[in-house]
Amino acid sequence: MSDLISYLGRFHPVILHLPIGSFILTFLLAGLNFFKKNYSEKSIELGLGFSFFSAVITSILGFILFKTGEYQYDSIKIHLILGILSTLMIGLIWMVYIQKKSPNFFIVLFFLAVVLLSLTGHFGGIITHGEQYLQFPKKENEESYNLLDKDSLKLYDEVIVEILDKKCVPCHNSTKQKGGLAMHTRDAIIKGGENGAIFFKGDSEKSKLTKYPKLPKDQKMHMPPSGRPQLSNEEIYLIDYWVNNGANFENKIVMSEPELIKNLKILFPQKELSANPPKLKDIKNLIEKNFRLEVVSHASNLITAKFMGKLLDRSSVDALLKIKDQLIELNVSDVVFEKYFFEKLSMFSRLEKLKLQNSAVENKDLEFLFGIPLKWINLSGSKINFEGLKLLSNHPKLKKIYATHIASKPMVKDEFLSSSKIEYFFRLDNDFTEMQELQNPILEVEKNLFLDSINVRFSTIGIKGNKIHYTLDGSEPDSLSDLYNNKITIYNSSKLKARSFKNGWIESQITQSEFFKVKTKIADFNFETTSKDYFNGTEAKGNYYYRLFDFSIGNENFFSDYKRYLPFDSKLIFSIDIAEKTELKEIILSCANNIDAGVMHPKSVKIFAKGENHKFELIGSKTFPREKSKILKKLFVIPVNYKNQTKLKLEIEKYEFPKWHPRLNDANKINDKTWLFMDELLLM
Repeated sequence: MSDLISYLGRFHPVILHLPIGSFILTFLLAGLNFFKKNYSEKSIELGLGFSFFSAVITSILGFILFKTGEYQYDSIKIHLILGILSTLMIGLIWMVYIQKKSPNFFIVLFFLAVVLLSLTGHFGGIITHGEQYLQFPKKENEESYNLLDKDSLKLYDEVIVEILDKKCVPCHNSTKQKGGLAMHTRDAIIKGGENGAIFFKGDSEKSKLTKYPKLPKDQKMHMPPSGRPQLSNEEIYLIDYWVNNGANFENKIVMSEPELIKNLKILFPQKELSANPPKLKDIKNLIEKNFRLEVVSHASNLITAKFMGKLLDRSSVDALLKIKDQLIELNVSDVVFEKYFFEKLSMFSRLEKLKLQNSAVENKDLEFLFGIPLKWINLSGSKINFEGLKLLSNHPKLKKIYATHIASKPMVKDEFLSSSKIEYFFRLDNDFTEMQELQNPILEVEKNLFLDSINVRFSTIGIKGNKIHYTLDGSEPDSLSDLYNNKITIYNSSKLKARSFKNGWIESQITQSEFFKVKTKIADFNFETTSKDYFNGTEAKGNYYYRLFDFSIGNENFFSDYKRYLPFDSKLIFSIDIAEKTELKEIILSCANNIDAGVMHPKSVKIFAKGENHKFELIGSKTFPREKSKILKKLFVIPVNYKNQTKLKLEIEKYEFPKWHPRLNDANKINDKTWLFMDELLLM
């Protein structure tokens, strides 16, 4: 067969829609005309004639395409026979209509032709798209495992097959075999094509399976051909890896090589966990019960929780169960809890991290951990011993266990590390484990602002004998920095940084905080704007406005430190009386910023002072650009020209939602408006 004729055969899928479309349209016209004579018989006759001749051309081109050898007769014979029968049936209907035979007979033939055409199209779809092309899409299982969570995997069954099915099988299957090659089964891949095997075990350089995709796209042998979805660099790497490692169809590989994991991560990104939003009343109840909550992201609604109290009683556990579907990390270190807590643990179906440092947890309690998908647990300072760790080694999900209260022994290395998939962290002994990192110093101070001086204290958890070194100028502390001894007295505005040190241990991360020396106190205040409750939008009850002047700055997480913030959902206007006449150079606003939660920082600030003429005059203003980075807390500085006045007035505008924000179209949003969260006003 000449190249030109073979080329014409490729137009079969292009024009096959002409006879189908024209015949269906003619069928509808004839059906309507059967009841109402609204259409001329000539138009129906013309439609049938066009349908027949276009069907003849389509059938001829389809037969030519079959003769090119790309398709096996056994796989297309039903489609081929039905196509010829459909063409003949359309021709018969055309002749019957011209000869004015029985209208009922004509309609019956018309209906049979439509059925034939539908069956022909169906089997053509199977040739092009495979037998499953009409299968209803399966709903993705949200709880299905992530590929990268596994310690080992069958590379062919779980990775290579998926790549081949998407990029190779559409042209190399049971019905369509370019070059005599099929790739829809293991046996077909091993068999190869007209020119022999497509891969050589252990040698990707000689294997056509990996060689052809690397050729320039303009070369004839490049695969997949131009116009088809191409293999990505990650897919080529993984096929290379499979071939170079023996092209085994059965064996598992251990997920240990960084380059392999890197390419798998790109090709099979882990699905981000998500949950339905928690009820706001449950969040508020947990905060009142001394839980500190942090939202991982408002897009996922996942939450981490730390219990700040000493006794985790039954009511606190029940309150925590209200967010069991959102909770992924729980910290109950240094806490006393009842057995009820462990009995309910299995209900936390999303819990991946659990911190139980310095708790009374015992070996017998560990059985309750097998009902949750834990990946990480800290048992340092608890009553757990080696027998308990041996029990936990059978946990199906655990990746890391911290037990730094246990000293390592040589025999432990053999027992736990050589045979377990879990990574253990014990107390350093005889160079058994790598050096462990000390915990951060814990800052014990209630206020960040002061008039004359302030005393700051630190405490540490877990490891005894560590030393704390600190700086007050914002520089990084090292072992030569000032040594902490009982307390630090700060006399001027300072940026405190501290970290723990101990021989044989890695120094801790830095604990830091800013302290501000203010010039004067606020004698009185008056708010024209009403503060509202963030959770339900109602007017705040009680006199909470003092929070702006209590010399205490809240932390970044306004959910857990809610009582230190003053929330507003509209333009903020208030005035203050200063206790004594003084000169101010700048006024600083401390505000939270969490765009996901609708908490926005100030857009603009205007500051007025009442002078001798008893009128407010502008003494400072500033517009702040919208933050592009996801900061959670920031100080906003406004320079002022203030000398000896005693009354100030502030007008603060906040940002609204940007147009792209999902909360604009979210039916479950907390409030319709954005919020301004302020926790302190500093007069400097």
